[in-house]
Amino acid sequence: CRRTMLVVPELDKQIDTAKQFTEMRDAMYEARSRLYELEAALASKELEALDVHESGESDADLVAENAKLALMIKEVKDELADKVLAYHHKFHPTWGQLFKTGYQNSRFAQQVEDYACLY
Repeated sequence: CRRTMLVVPELDKQIDTAKQFTEMRDAMYEARSRLYELEAALASKELEALDVHESGESDADLVAENAKLALMIKEVKDELADKVLAYHHKFHPTWGQLFKTGYQNSRFAQQVEDYACLY
């Protein structure tokens, strides 16, 4: 059985940086969680507005609530984007994290995961 080893010298610095800025990462996760909650609340209110609209009742209050939720979602998205950018800049000013592209694993991370047994 063959084993593949990949030497990634930058990995040590990536791990150190991740450990150093755990509070920033936690703040990102918290903002992302708030965003998911707000999006779920908006989806629920939109369904409620459809039901009210089909019944012929006035839905002015629901429209106002939906607009308020949409504004809150935009604010949290902007906050989250700023936090993600600041966090990625801690790793490298241009490329960000070695193994991440935005919120997803980078292509390089996928290749390491797929092909290397030890890294």
